[in-house]
Formats: sequence, structure tokens, C-alpha cells
Amino acid sequence: MKIKADFITNSSSTAYVVFIPNNFKTTRNQAHEVYKDDYYCDTSDKAFSDEIFKDIEESLETLKEGTPLWTYGDEGTPAPVYYAVLEICNINGFIVADSEMGGEGNNSIFGIKEEQIISILKNNIDLFDLVKTVNKGVELCYEAKKGTP
Repeated sequence: MKIKADFITNSSSTAYVVFIPNNFKTTRNQAHEVYKDDYYCDTSDKAFSDEIFKDIEESLETLKEGTPLWTYGDEGTPAPVYYAVLEICNINGFIVADSEMGGEGNNSIFGIKEEQIISILKNNIDLFDLVKTVNKGVELCYEAKKGTP
């Protein structure tokens, strides 16, 4: 996915919904490569690299908590960090949905908390019955196999 990050006079807004598992941690290398590729920045300066990596990590944690990120001009999450986070989400398959919103280029990423996903699944699919059914099937197959000569 290539993301256009420069200013466009009649740009539209895009909203993304992402689900980042609680145990996900980006690597320093992945974060810097994504950032460097999109912004052609020299990330060899250690102080600069540490600051950018920290901003990306904090932004990913913000999304895990269910708090959205947004960028608009000089407001909100700095555009380079916002687009690096979005690309990390894309690379790792965390984008659930996206939508062109029209408007003036106010882009947002909405995170879904892992607890919300679990709650939705528990309330809409009886996982415990599913597990029991699967286990019962395994038991039946095992018993049938044991009984064969």
C-alpha cells in the first residue's frame, strides 16, 4: 500500500479502522524503514531515530487502547508518524476497514481494543459450545479409531 502524504488542494479525508493485538510490538527496524521510505529521512542520527521510534510506539499503544489518531495539517499526530503507523498496520494486516470521507484531508485511524473483539465474539458466537462440539468430534474420532481392528 502506498500512502500519499503530501498536501493536495482538493484532498479527501480517509478513515481507517484497525485492530492491533495487545502483544504486538513493532521492531525498531520496521518502524524506521517505513518512516525512512515514506519521508526519505536520514534515520542514522540516533537521537532523531529514538524520538521517532518512541512516537510510533506510543501511537500504536494509543490505538490498542481504542483511542483514535488523526492528522490534519500541523494538528493532531504529526503526519510522518501517522503515516508510518498506518503503513505498519497495513504491513501486519491490522487494517479492518477504510473509507473515503470527502472533506478537507482530516485523516483518522480508529483502533479497536482486543477486549472489544473478544466481547463481540463471546456475545455473538458461543465459543464455549463451539469448543465443546469440536472436542466432542475429536473424542468421537478417537473412539472410532480405537475401535477399528
